[in-house]
Amino acid sequence: MAGSVGAGEPLRPVREQVRALLFALRRLARLGNPAGHAAARASADLCLRRLTELLVAPLNVGKDDELVVIPVPGLDGVPWAAVHAGPVAVAPSATIWARTA
Repeated sequence: MAGSVGAGEPLRPVREQVRALLFALRRLARLGNPAGHAAARASADLCLRRLTELLVAPLNVGKDDELVVIPVPGLDGVPWAAVHAGPVAVAPSATIWARTA
């Protein structure tokens, strides 16, 4: 099945998209020709859509719902505020989040 996550490396597709996103963002930060800039922007937008599909869509949360993220190792580089339209809170643990909420 295309896009499915294998049991051996469930975070692999996420890590690949984060790496591709960082590459696109670095390209956007450089001065260059407009065509290169447009291609980098399109690549960054695609990576963000894929990250949303992989990480947020399966949760079935509404676009305006608050999303609380306690990232496991491997998800700490995800730009959560860019993959979810609603408010996002990132905390190191649920206990710490509950104490500050």
